[in-house]
This record gives sequence, C-alpha cells and structure tokens, in this order.
Amino acid sequence: MRTLTLLLLFLMIASPAVSQDKLTFYGDFRGRVELDRNSDKSDGTTRDNRDRMRIRARFGLNYAHSNRVTLGMRIRTGDPASIQSPHITLGDGLSTKPIALDRVFARVTFDGGSVWFGKNSNPFWHQNELFWDDDVMLEGAAATYRLHDKVEARLGYFVLDTPSSNSFADQAKMLGGQLIASQGILTAAIGIRSIRENPDAVDTRLSDVDYTLVSGSMYADLRFNDRPVRVGLDIISNLENYDQVMYNHDQTSGFVASARYGSANKTGDWQFRYYFSYIQKYAVVGAFAQDDWVRWGSATSTRSSNFWGHEVRAVYVPGEGQNLVLRAYLVEALELESTGASALETGTRFRLDWNISF
Repeated sequence: MRTLTLLLLFLMIASPAVSQDKLTFYGDFRGRVELDRNSDKSDGTTRDNRDRMRIRARFGLNYAHSNRVTLGMRIRTGDPASIQSPHITLGDGLSTKPIALDRVFARVTFDGGSVWFGKNSNPFWHQNELFWDDDVMLEGAAATYRLHDKVEARLGYFVLDTPSSNSFADQAKMLGGQLIASQGILTAAIGIRSIRENPDAVDTRLSDVDYTLVSGSMYADLRFNDRPVRVGLDIISNLENYDQVMYNHDQTSGFVASARYGSANKTGDWQFRYYFSYIQKYAVVGAFAQDDWVRWGSATSTRSSNFWGHEVRAVYVPGEGQNLVLRAYLVEALELESTGASALETGTRFRLDWNISF
C-alpha cells in the first residue's frame, strides 16, 4: 500500500494538469558488490565473513511553482526505518522491495539566499560523511544567505523526534548555524549544532544524550603534474560535559584528513582518494553519521563512532552519467564500547559500486 500510494502521488504530480515545462526530474541507480572481512565483536568473538550484492535507486522531481517558489520530493529504495541507508540486499527470496518518501519540501528563493520548509537534505556544507550521513534527511526549516561574494551563512531548526506530549518544548531537536568562506585556493567553514534530546522521546538513537558540536572544515585546491589535487581537514569537538559515570564520557572529539588526485567529470577520467578518520564515541551522533566504514550496530542503525581507520578509493568514469568506485576500509575501535566489552571491535571492508545518474 505504501509503494502504491507513493507511485500514485508521483503520477498525479506528473499528470497533464501540471505544466510539464515547470517539472525537473532526476534520479540515480547503484549496483554494489560488498565484502566484509576480519570483523571482531566487542566480546572478543569474530563476525562471520559476509559477501553481498546490493542496489539503490532514487527518483525525484522539482516543480517550479513560480519564479521564487519550488516544490520538491523524492522516493528511494530501502527500509524506511533505516535512515542511514537506502540500499537493499539482493537474495531475499525474490521478494518485492520497499520504497519510501525521503524528501518533501517547499523552497523560497530571494536575492542573496533561500529558505526551505519540510523534509530535505542536510543544509550544512561538508566535504565527507564522517560527521553526518548524506542519506539522513532532516525535518524542519533551513535558510541560506550570502553575506558577501565570498562568505555564506546557513541556519537550521530541525525536529528529531516527538514525545507523547507533542509540544515544541518537549521535542528532541537540533539547532545549527554555519559560516562558509572561500578565497583563492582555500575554502573553509565553521559551524555549531546544538542537539537537545528528550528522555520521553520515542526514538532511542540519541540515547538521552545532548550534544553541542563545533566543527571546522577546510580544503585547498592545488595542481600536480597538471592534474587537480585537493587536500582537506575536518575537526569536530563536542562541548558537553558528561557525567563521569557515563562510559567513555570524555571521548568527545575527532578529525578527518583527506586527499584526492585527479578528476571524475568526463568519460575516461580517473581519480584517487584517501581518508584517515579518528572519531571518538561522542564526537558525532553515531546513528546519524556515515554507515560506510563499519559493520557495527543493527540492521537499521550503524554505530558510526568510536573508531579510527583508513579509506582508499579509486574512481573511474566509463561514460556520461556513470562511474565505477572501488573502496577499501580498514577500521579499529578506539576504546572498549561498554563496561561489558572485552575486546576492541575491528573491520575490513571492500566495495565496488556502479553508479548511474540522470
């Protein structure tokens, strides 16, 4: 019923009654082969090696209601309860596959900026997903305004969960702001996000913990052997002072160093990337950060913190609107995950993705 309802909604919007020249369609497909190896659990035992094939499909549209107002929505594959991943594992008895609505919003643009309201992607600029997964959509409102030709400000207020009282005061929420500046070869950003949990909220992903996250990012665009090079750094610190009885209470910072060589814009291009990450337990909200590096957590929620490791990536563009991405991850936990843990978790992962977009 959910799938039928979503498809009917899209067909209604794309019907002849809607001016077709005001509609913009977009989408993508991913085919993935993934191998997990050498993954140790926190109790000292080892997870079974895992090989799987996965797919992801997304389809969206934007409707230009006027010169300044745009309406947008997008559907995606995947378990609706899994906010970090729209991927589906193949081989489930040839069953039908679920889809969900992950974007629905209205945007108003004006001279120098814009405002959107609804459910949409994270408005704060970031150069990787170690602090926030691009698949985690936010619900609320966000604004962007250009203060100067080289400086931009972004603000957002988002509802993370609603307790039984249904009042604004009792909602788990996130309020954030960011400044982005560019000058020559350098681009930099600094931001703050205040996440306030409510113990009565239904969703347990925040585990009744507040976060005040200050982050800074920068990169420099260079040239080497007449090919583009980018080197970047991201740092994050959680300013909250947690009770000392809370396990790993002082693990509140992290950083990511990255480098890439080459381009991936046209047919025949090659690009190589490297990332080194160091993310302490409470430096990010593990259930909202990337789900690429580790196999830890549940089927619908990855614990993406308390680890350090490496990612090596190679990208090749075989044709227009396509790329092949080969990735390898080597990860180890920083600290024991809990008082009951006896060993550091580890993991090695290999992925090959075929991405097609339009």
